[in-house]
Amino acid sequence: MIIYQIDRDKGYIKVGIESDDDLWVLAMVISEGDLVAAKTTRDVSIDGSSKRRMPMTLTIRVTGMEFQAFSGRLRIKGVIVHGPERYGLKGSYHTLSIDVGSVVEIWKAEERLSSWIINKLRSSTQKGRRAILVALDYDEYSIALIQGQGIRILAEGSFSGVSKRDHSSYTQFSSELEKLAESIVDSVSRYKPYAIVIGSPGDLKKRLRDMILERKIGGVGIYLDSVSIGGRPGIDELVRRGVVSEVLKHYSIIEAQSILDEFLKRASQEQEMVSSGLDSVEKASSIGAVDKLAVIDDLLRSDLETRRRIDEIIMNVEKNGGRVIIVSSESDVGSKIKMLGGVIAIHRFKVYHG
Repeated sequence: MIIYQIDRDKGYIKVGIESDDDLWVLAMVISEGDLVAAKTTRDVSIDGSSKRRMPMTLTIRVTGMEFQAFSGRLRIKGVIVHGPERYGLKGSYHTLSIDVGSVVEIWKAEERLSSWIINKLRSSTQKGRRAILVALDYDEYSIALIQGQGIRILAEGSFSGVSKRDHSSYTQFSSELEKLAESIVDSVSRYKPYAIVIGSPGDLKKRLRDMILERKIGGVGIYLDSVSIGGRPGIDELVRRGVVSEVLKHYSIIEAQSILDEFLKRASQEQEMVSSGLDSVEKASSIGAVDKLAVIDDLLRSDLETRRRIDEIIMNVEKNGGRVIIVSSESDVGSKIKMLGGVIAIHRFKVYHG
């Protein structure tokens, strides 16, 4: 994301969208009642008769949004408050379609930007936040993209396998492995990750790595780890492994999983050291007890009162040196946190909920 201007006191933001992840961040930042301006097109009457779709910049007061993870487009619905006077559009409904390449201006209804919004926008300017994950064995494979929104399976398939009784099966398997290497290189070219993490039993990962390196991809680190199985289960296992956590430690999906694992462990031992749900977490944050906080993005797109309470919680946690992670509700870890009330917290001291 390109940040052109931020005015905290006036609640004003101007940004340029560079990736799907930027759209996800924007969907968290914008809420009902905000003013949003962007270039768009609209059917208008020309000379009082025929209609023509014309390019223009419109400002709308937001009434709703539609965003699907990995869709590459954010749709912002609202009422036009400013546009070309000659078309008489003020007061009409319009939907702004925001995609990669769009420049967007936002005036927050709260008239002041909270710390979490500023931090989220600034963190989204970091480059290289994507990585390719590959899990394979002699039976199957999966290629996945991990980014701020979560994990997206890019390709998966099966191998014909090898047999000691059939020497040609080894040649066939090597050919299939070469094709997998090609698919990975194609994914690198398309998504431009900064790292590839390959997991497999035995030495398969090394064979695949060497095949990828033969294709001379530049500027992408390749890391190896061990998993017990290929395919989607292997991807899930790979995400939990040490190498992925180290390589992708700044990803919200990895950090949220770490917080959830710690939450579940502590909840079974000392319930006073954790809290979940808006009311309980709000209480813990108000007394400076929250050390780690994970929030699903749905709550940041909820009604204004819920949004205000979440803003207050995040501000309290950050003010006291706590860690805040916002995670997509459509990710696996996000869906689990959603079942716990959408927000979970790890405490630095015991809090008794009466």
